[in-house]
Amino acid sequence: MNTHCQDLKNIQKLNILAMMDRVSIFYSVLKLSHLLRLNWKYIITKILHAQLKDLVTKTFAAHTQTHKLWPLTDI
Repeated sequence: MNTHCQDLKNIQKLNILAMMDRVSIFYSVLKLSHLLRLNWKYIITKILHAQLKDLVTKTFAAHTQTHKLWPLTDI
């Protein structure tokens, strides 16, 4: 197996682990906000927005690293 395929598989594994961490954090915040009777919809929206922004940034960074098609600043 060439290095490029192995790198892609490693990135996929890391993404799955990161997603599992996010789900765990998401569930913990949901439980905590329910216990404290906080505005959980607002909190969840903020967390998801931050996670989505982080995921998009990392995806473009990984794509740029892998293919060297364009610098991240052009996006």
